[in-house]
Amino acid sequence: MSIRFADDCQKLETHLKTRYGIRVVTRDIPDPLTGDPDGLEIHIDYAVTPEQRLFLLAHLFGHTVQWNTDPGAFEIGRKYQPPVDEGLFTAILAYENEAASYGLAMLHQAGIADADEWFSAYSQCDQIYLLDFYRSGKKGDFRTFWPASFPLIQPKPIPSFQAVRRGFRMDGVGYLRFCPRNLSSDPSQDDPFRSRAGSALEENLITSPLPFGSTRHLNNEHAKN
Repeated sequence: MSIRFADDCQKLETHLKTRYGIRVVTRDIPDPLTGDPDGLEIHIDYAVTPEQRLFLLAHLFGHTVQWNTDPGAFEIGRKYQPPVDEGLFTAILAYENEAASYGLAMLHQAGIADADEWFSAYSQCDQIYLLDFYRSGKKGDFRTFWPASFPLIQPKPIPSFQAVRRGFRMDGVGYLRFCPRNLSSDPSQDDPFRSRAGSALEENLITSPLPFGSTRHLNNEHAKN
């Protein structure tokens, strides 16, 4: 798999602006966050890699769609702090799955058709990480959550919507996660991230053939220099 992350980011940002009126802002975002949408704009930290940026653009677009089409979705992303009742995990994961499915659909819209496997793996890793964080309140090493196997995300048709600013969720779902600085998406390389199982937490994920997804992370050791 060879993805042109920097080129695809530019393509995606142009698509977001021209088709949806969503502006992408690059700025310094307080650690340990790397990105945040407000319903009208997507803000991304200046220090992330092109790979991290591409994931953030797609996934945070998914949440932007949710916020502008489902009033309840905005609240799901705002109100959870660890430790979280595991009875809520199904709703949280469904929210993340849908965001990933919208994100993948938007990648396809923009003409990016070779990133499905990468985006699916990255999304599941993020989801495993999120469950662990919500259980323990601790930000673990992202590399230990990279899945040995994963279902492919299914794109979900993007409904018509008018982007409206709703405010940043600096503490919400998807923004307590971090981007791995050295994540390789080329399976031909001897990547230690890809040689590890995603841990027993994978058993707790929703594994139906319905849209599947999540977001990513980075512990403090890999944070912005």
